[in-house]
Amino acid sequence: MLQLLVAAATAPRAATLAPQGARVMTRRRAAPRTVAAASAADAYPTCCGSDADAWRRSASPEEILRARYDAYVERKPDLIMDTTHPSNEEHDADRDAWRARILDFAAAAKFVDFQVYDSLALDDDSYSITWNARIKVLDGMIDERLVETKDFVERSLFLREGGAWYYLKGDPDFKPKNIRVEGPLDPKPSPPKRKASAAATKRVAEKVSR
Repeated sequence: MLQLLVAAATAPRAATLAPQGARVMTRRRAAPRTVAAASAADAYPTCCGSDADAWRRSASPEEILRARYDAYVERKPDLIMDTTHPSNEEHDADRDAWRARILDFAAAAKFVDFQVYDSLALDDDSYSITWNARIKVLDGMIDERLVETKDFVERSLFLREGGAWYYLKGDPDFKPKNIRVEGPLDPKPSPPKRKASAAATKRVAEKVSR
């Protein structure tokens, strides 16, 4: 998922992002990082393993997803790691290396908006959620004229094990979308016409005075 979010900014602009027939459910905008604000990630205990396990067992798949989004915003990599299923390709037994990769990504992306399109129980232990995250790529790291705003749309699969839900992977039957919303490839305004030279202005004045 991280690689897709920061892919090259050549994806086409879309008039609408929701999959056809999907019902938009809820939206969450990221609070400015300089402002303390309550978030789903704030509920995740970091002091001790037993409390964290209890939180995961009580949280729904959508609550897990929202907490993961907020954890990227607030740079809380442990929540992301602890809610990722071991079979996920990004799962890494070296938690320090994994944590560093998450923090590197969070530093390169400003999270602007989050929206859930639909949420569906597939059976008792599997769940599907289609969502969109809007990000600004490399915001604050490069010239602001080169910063791109992108929408990433994924249908995520969640699996329940040991009474707790985990992010498994993107649904292989749903092609994720990495859509450029705005950025340096947008058409630029036409430059103003060249100002008339002093000689040309004089010729026009002479014709008017005749």
